[in-house]
Amino acid sequence: EKVPNFLSSLVQLWYHIGHFRSVIYSASNSGAALAGTQKRSSCVLSALREVFVRLQARTLPASCSALCAAFSRRMWTRICEVEPDAFCWEVFRALESELCPPAEGTKEEAAAKSAAKAKAGKAAKAITKVEVVQQELKMLWETLRELFEFEVEWVAQAIEGGEFSDSSVFQGPVFTFVVRGFSRLEDTLDHYFSPKIIEDGSGMRVRTTRKFKRLPNVLQWYLKRGDYDCCTGLCGLTDTFLSFPRRIDMGKYCDGAGIYNLYAVMVESDEHYWSYIRPEMEGDRGQWYRFDDRESTTCAMSNATAIDASFGGEEWLCVNYLYGPSAVLTRPKESRACLLVYLKESAMEVLLHEPRLPKLSREFQTP
Repeated sequence: EKVPNFLSSLVQLWYHIGHFRSVIYSASNSGAALAGTQKRSSCVLSALREVFVRLQARTLPASCSALCAAFSRRMWTRICEVEPDAFCWEVFRALESELCPPAEGTKEEAAAKSAAKAKAGKAAKAITKVEVVQQELKMLWETLRELFEFEVEWVAQAIEGGEFSDSSVFQGPVFTFVVRGFSRLEDTLDHYFSPKIIEDGSGMRVRTTRKFKRLPNVLQWYLKRGDYDCCTGLCGLTDTFLSFPRRIDMGKYCDGAGIYNLYAVMVESDEHYWSYIRPEMEGDRGQWYRFDDRESTTCAMSNATAIDASFGGEEWLCVNYLYGPSAVLTRPKESRACLLVYLKESAMEVLLHEPRLPKLSREFQTP
């Protein structure tokens, strides 16, 4: 089965967020009570639990095959062709459908079920237990939303006496930026969240604003460095230089958001991906480690390697002295950051707390 090149790096990012792992363990235990009562279109929850348990229980490399098998063949074929941000969306949609399944049946069926509850004593108790488990799963989904889901509001309002107004709310686990044309992450944020005035063909002027209504404890930024050329049908080069800070104050973009610290960087290089992660943040002094599926062991890395070398841009190839010392030939750097993960500073202790390993089934204990 074909596997996306970024899958291993992305799973490592999520695995080392201990609170997320704890929620997956708890949800899997609660979901076992509903195994025979509901029909599910996917089993991403149990697949993530299996991968996480294997990573935590053994020193040997763990396979992500369970996560691959959690989706239908058609869905997985489509996932293999998308970028990491789209894969994150698919995973969290699947988790939502498993933790908060849509209500089935009409109002008449619901009334008939309630009448049956009143008649049957033991059956009513059994149904009540199922409802309790369902409520627990919904609470776990709300915990996942607090962990990863942001909420952005877009508002458009006519100025100079116009009556036009419109608004919409956008939610999701990953915020995608087109960063071409910017050299710093802060400049990109300022551009996205600063008011703008646009004008249509009739001469009406509209002020548009975009702002965060809610920020999660785990911020995932996906960086699109290239842009699409509608004339040629090709994507632009990915040589955009973009620096990003180790600490960023998100209070400028969302009231009361506070400070976020850089926790992980996912790097792409010619369709190959690896991750730099600080499993123990120690404030902002934690050691960086490289997680690469081409290597069997993790390697400690410096800040210069994990951060500065991931800015992208160009590097010197050689100097053509026939045309003078200023004639420098350059080429795009071979690797560049594509996904940044920031953790809320005030919640880092909870987010990175190592959860207790659940009871191991026999198949998890074997290689």
